[in-house]
Amino acid sequence: MLSIVRGVEADRKAAAKVVEKDEDSDKKTNMTSTDEATLEKDANLVEATIEKFSKAQVYGQDKMEFSIVKSLFDIIVEFMFLAIGTTPYLWVVCVGYASQVSSLNFFPNFLKFEDEEYLQTFCFFVVSSLFDTVRSLPWSLWSTFKIEEHHGFNKMTLRLYAVDKVKSFVLSILIGGPLLMLFIKVIKWGGDNFYVYLWAFFFVVQMVMMTVVPEYIMPLYNK
Repeated sequence: MLSIVRGVEADRKAAAKVVEKDEDSDKKTNMTSTDEATLEKDANLVEATIEKFSKAQVYGQDKMEFSIVKSLFDIIVEFMFLAIGTTPYLWVVCVGYASQVSSLNFFPNFLKFEDEEYLQTFCFFVVSSLFDTVRSLPWSLWSTFKIEEHHGFNKMTLRLYAVDKVKSFVLSILIGGPLLMLFIKVIKWGGDNFYVYLWAFFFVVQMVMMTVVPEYIMPLYNK
């Protein structure tokens, strides 16, 4: 009788060990499946990161090569303009135009310039700005519609690009021209201490532009 009881107890222990072994096997299987899913997810993340990094490297290289070529071109052009005297020639042309405009009595009395130097400076500013815009236009087009579009960063159409360029030029003339003439006015009015008044002038202009540009000027673009 005792031997039978011992045999039953031994069978029960053996069955318990089998069940425990099966449970451990199931846990290991579940852990293996979870680990495999985690490893696969990490591998996909690493692959995506490497792909983005490679694209960023290619984009940075293209931008750097473009910047180097453009800088070399600008240096060569500046040396050529300096050698042939382009800037003095433009100033002489602007002085002639300013004298003709001033002699026409085109402006009302409250808009007349007390000194032709202001009108000459404004004319030179307009001409040089137009000249620089035309000179940089091919490079800007290549950067926007070749490099940026090739890498998927350009969302601008050719029409929108042209409209924004015209807006930028007009705003630079309407804002920069009067500021430039005020700049000259402050220098003449300030005397020997003009640099102090110029510092105060630029400080006020910067404070005003920090408020005006985001609120009124930037919304004009991309429309």
